[in-house]
Amino acid sequence: MTELLPAAVLRPSDSVPAAAGPFATAVAAPEPMVRSVGDIAGLSPRRARGDGGEVPGADVDAVDALPHAEWSAVAAWLKAGKAVTTRRARLADVAAFLRWLDAELPGVGLMAVTEDHLTHYRDGIGTGSARAGLGRPGVALAPATVARRLSSLSSLYGYALRRRLIAVNPADPVERPEVSTVGTTPARTVEEATA
Repeated sequence: MTELLPAAVLRPSDSVPAAAGPFATAVAAPEPMVRSVGDIAGLSPRRARGDGGEVPGADVDAVDALPHAEWSAVAAWLKAGKAVTTRRARLADVAAFLRWLDAELPGVGLMAVTEDHLTHYRDGIGTGSARAGLGRPGVALAPATVARRLSSLSSLYGYALRRRLIAVNPADPVERPEVSTVGTTPARTVEEATA
C-alpha cells in the first residue's frame, strides 16, 4: 500500500520564496484559517468600552462555543458574507438564535433544528414570550426584525444544505410575518419617475 505524504507544509507565518526561471511567478502563503469568528474581518469582539471591538463579545462567544462541525459551517457562512454589515447582522441573528435554542431547547444542536423549532422561535420572539433571544425580555420584536432573523437562518441552513451538512433547509417553509409598508416610499415605474 502506498502512503501519500505532503511535499511541503506551509505555516501561516512562512513566506514562500519566488521560483527562478522564465515562467516563475511569486506564490503567496495561504491565508490562515480563523480560530474564532472574531478573527473574521469586521467581527472583532468588543470586550470593554473603547477597546476597538466591532461586535458584542457575547455574540462571538456564543458562536465560538458551538461544536467544531457546526462552528466551522457558521464561520464559513459568516466569512462568505461580502459586506461587513452583512456579517455583523448575520452574527447578531445567529447568536440570538443560539441563546434562544440553549434556553428553550437545551441539547438540540444547531444543525438538528426542525421546521417546528423555527416556528416556535418565530412565535416566541414575535409575541415576546421567548425566554431568550429578545432585546428586552417580554417585549416582542418588530415583524421586520423577526423576518430578517428568519431570513438569516434560512441563509445559514441554505449554506449548510449546499455543503451537504444537512438534508433539508428547515427555515424555508417557515412563514415570515407580514411587514407593513406604511411610511415607505412606493416603487415607481420609469415613466412615473420621469414624469
